[in-house]
Amino acid sequence: AWKHPLTPYYQPKNAEEPLPKHGQTDGIAYRNWLGLVQNDPESRTQPALVVQVFRNERQRYLAGNPDYSAPLWAFGYKTDNMKVVCWNESMMPLIHVNDEIRERYEGTVAALIRTAELVAASTRGCIRKALFGDRKDAGGNIPEVDSRFWQETESEFYAVLEALREVMERGEDTAPLKLRWLSSLSGEATSLFEVYSQADFISIADPKDIALSRRMLRNYTSPRNKKIRDALDLPKDPDESDAKPGKTGKRTIKARGEQS
Repeated sequence: AWKHPLTPYYQPKNAEEPLPKHGQTDGIAYRNWLGLVQNDPESRTQPALVVQVFRNERQRYLAGNPDYSAPLWAFGYKTDNMKVVCWNESMMPLIHVNDEIRERYEGTVAALIRTAELVAASTRGCIRKALFGDRKDAGGNIPEVDSRFWQETESEFYAVLEALREVMERGEDTAPLKLRWLSSLSGEATSLFEVYSQADFISIADPKDIALSRRMLRNYTSPRNKKIRDALDLPKDPDESDAKPGKTGKRTIKARGEQS
């Protein structure tokens, strides 16, 4: 089937033909990097043909030229039943990496984004729990939390991508850079939690729920959290590596809902 050269496509599981990727009301940010800049096997999304050709065949000729860069300009309408809802556009840097490290580099970039998704979801969930506790009749999420999270961490994301390329080209360990990224995400998560869990909502929130949710958020965004370690492919927790059958360590009291 014919594909528009400026459009990214995804392959639905139960469809023979790929479908064009549509815009969303929350705009375009680095969370859309997978599928706009590089392939996303998880969602089976591929960048637009022009992006693939440029990155695979043309970008190398611009490498090393400090006077010229070629960012990606992503844009498009969000529609609903053939009616325009909004217009989105954003610029993303296209970072050239050598073919020798490209597969590893893109795998790590995907891990950075997946980790950001985990932290964003934890932030959203903990803020909601701080405000409404376990109430089933509570309203939905606070939409600006997500948008602010992605906006406030975007510049650091691109800085980490540049540093990641240099680290991989030198053959150095990427773990410190992954931890730097996690620290940035965790810091922004904490800042947003403090703003949205208390400022204008203190009259409806239970202080106990706020304290509990803050502890949960710290746990969810810790480098010792298993989901975080798995997402970033970090080494095992030292305590976990040293543990032996029958050996007991320090007792840890966890808040309700915390993960280890």
